[in-house]
Amino acid sequence: WDRNMTTIAKTLNLQPGKDLAAPTILVADKVTPDEIRKTIQGLKIRPKKDAVFFLYCGHGAYSPEQGHVLALHGNRAIRRAERA
Repeated sequence: WDRNMTTIAKTLNLQPGKDLAAPTILVADKVTPDEIRKTIQGLKIRPKKDAVFFLYCGHGAYSPEQGHVLALHGNRAIRRAERA
């Protein structure tokens, strides 16, 4: 994970520890729609100064009813365009 974060930081011209907060990593049964929403809503974001970088390593799908979704553990899904 550290190597991936270093690559991402270099690509975005950011300095880990200065421009980046410690990452929150959700794995396995913690990757649920509710846990993702709770984690994003719990971030202390300064308006017009901060951004959230959300990296999802998994499968997506398309549903005519929901549009594009992220396929999550336990056959759950969260809409790609959903706001937390």
